[in-house]
Amino acid sequence: MKKLQIIQVFDCNNILLNLMVEHKEFPVSIGFRLLKLSKLFDEVEEYVFSLMETAFENFSFENMTEEQTLFFNKILSEEIELDFHKIPLSVFENINLPIADIDKLSIILDENE
Repeated sequence: MKKLQIIQVFDCNNILLNLMVEHKEFPVSIGFRLLKLSKLFDEVEEYVFSLMETAFENFSFENMTEEQTLFFNKILSEEIELDFHKIPLSVFENINLPIADIDKLSIILDENE
């Protein structure tokens, strides 16, 4: 189990989704692991959206009140424990990723493999 902040899950998932669309050359075994990880992160995002909709009547991300924004930011800073296998850093060696993306992906990367 790994403890991650919800914001880390959101950020990492956005990058994962872009990688899977833009780079289809991943070996099947790695592509499948990325897909499973993205689905796990999707579940976290869906839970957060559901929580917001439950907490606030007529909730809309486009028109959040100050109270809703504060609540959402509090959720994003919360930690959650997730069970997943890290991805070898070497998988991304031939992909030109910005440093900021590599930093956000670091939560799922195993630098020892």
